[in-house]
Amino acid sequence: MRSWVGETKTSKAEQMAAHEKLVEGWKHAIEVAEAAQANEYWPVHVDADGKIVASMPPEPEDVWTQNPLNEAVLESVEIADAIENE
Repeated sequence: MRSWVGETKTSKAEQMAAHEKLVEGWKHAIEVAEAAQANEYWPVHVDADGKIVASMPPEPEDVWTQNPLNEAVLESVEIADAIENE
């Protein structure tokens, strides 16, 4: 529908705002990954018996408490979906 009507007065600003939210969400994801790495998280370990075992990553909320990562990613997906459906 938007292709028939063309851009609105606010469409560029809305696109930029959505893009900025998406970028911020991914910046937070990087912060969580860096914090997990700083805490020496490694996904594979060797146990006392010499077996290789997988280790689950820490919960994002445990590593970074300012704004939970899952909410930021969910919000970015909702924004992208809203833009796509316009």
